[in-house]
Amino acid sequence: MTLILTAAAQNGSSQRKTKREARQQKREIRYDSTMTAAIVGGNFTFTPEYIGQNGEEGYPFYVSNNVFYITPGELRVLITYISPSQPSAITPGSIDFLTADYTYKSQILKNGFYSVQVTAKNIKSSQPFATSRNQNYTFSFEISPQTGRTYLTISSKYNSPIIYTGVVTANP
Repeated sequence: MTLILTAAAQNGSSQRKTKREARQQKREIRYDSTMTAAIVGGNFTFTPEYIGQNGEEGYPFYVSNNVFYITPGELRVLITYISPSQPSAITPGSIDFLTADYTYKSQILKNGFYSVQVTAKNIKSSQPFATSRNQNYTFSFEISPQTGRTYLTISSKYNSPIIYTGVVTANP
């Protein structure tokens, strides 16, 4: 009699686990499809966490209020920029602008990540010491639609490329 009750209890526990796993899988699919739509449609926010160079995570990104916000028709960037040529100085400038003049390209990679390239043109920052004055910037993302984990490389004609790691979230 004891064996029958134990087997029944295990069966009930197994069914609850299966249902829980199914709900989790549905949430993951919903998140993945939301992220995919945001990435393909150019409607997301990137929040940087670390600055690095040559593909390695580097300086902790303790600066607050940094954002890369893109919607169809508008690009808002306010990101601290630390020159890789003088990392010991850590004298941050900023890339700070709002524009509607940009190109947006996205494609899916073999590993399931998305490659996104945003090129902002004819940038004129209102900040007198911002590194974004009268420059064109290219923002190259590699984004995981499953987790939102992202690598961002910022390059321009006048500055060394810099790499950020962080998280992308879909805009409402």
